[in-house]
Amino acid sequence: MAKVNIVRPGEGEILGSGAQQIRILENGEHTDHRLGFAEVTIPPGTPSPLQHRHAQHDEGFYVLAGTFRFTVGEDHYDAGPGTWVIVPTGAPHTFANIGDENAVIRCLPGILRPSGRGGIGMSCVAGQAQLIRRPGGSASGRSTRRGCARTRVLSFVDG
Repeated sequence: MAKVNIVRPGEGEILGSGAQQIRILENGEHTDHRLGFAEVTIPPGTPSPLQHRHAQHDEGFYVLAGTFRFTVGEDHYDAGPGTWVIVPTGAPHTFANIGDENAVIRCLPGILRPSGRGGIGMSCVAGQAQLIRRPGGSASGRSTRRGCARTRVLSFVDG
C-alpha cells in the first residue's frame, strides 16, 4: 500500500519571509512529481510574478482571502474568496493582490521540479521568476537560468 502524506495546519515548508510567503503543501515528493500544491500569501502592493506559461500542464488557483487580479494574455479577471481559476496549458498568465489586505490563494501548479541542489521547486527558465524567495535570496524583475540559481528565486515550471 502507498504511504499517505498528511500536512497539517502550521506544517509544510515555508518559502519567503514576513507577510509574503509560499507554504509548500506538496512538493511532488509523494506524487513522483506529477502534482504540486502550495498556499501563497501576498501582501497588498507586492509586484506580480512575471507573466509566464506552462507547456505541459494547466494551473489552478483557489482564492481563500482578499482579491486577486489574474491576467491571462491581455485579459483581466478579478477573483475573490471562494473563486476557482484554471489557466489552460500554454496560456501566458500572472496574478496580483489588488486589495488593501493580505490575499491568500491555494495554487495547484501541476509540477514542482526539484533543482538538483536540494531545493524544492527551484527549477528556473530564462525570463521567468516569482518574486518570492528563500531566506537569504534576493529577487529582481529579471531572471536568467544562471541568475535564478544564483538568487534562489522560486519558480513553478515544467521541465
